[in-house]
Amino acid sequence: MKHVTETPADQIWFKSKRVWRTIFSAVLTGAVVVPQLLAIVNDAWPTDALTAVLAQAIIVQGVITRVMANETVNRLLAYIGIGSAPKEYLVAK
Repeated sequence: MKHVTETPADQIWFKSKRVWRTIFSAVLTGAVVVPQLLAIVNDAWPTDALTAVLAQAIIVQGVITRVMANETVNRLLAYIGIGSAPKEYLVAK
């Protein structure tokens, strides 16, 4: 029986890059959510909207994470240094 960690796709490369990928996606999520949070803080929106904004943040974060998992997007992220696998592995594929 083949062990799961024997395939290159299952290896965890560059664990610190996962942190950078998370920060990158959080910044993108913040770009969407922060203006709405500021509207709530400045009383332009009711405080009841906070629940909706937080739900939106979770959904946006999930969508961004899924998009980052796309092979083409991952190749682009590898090009700028935050891909989920080494650039050489993605190019060789």
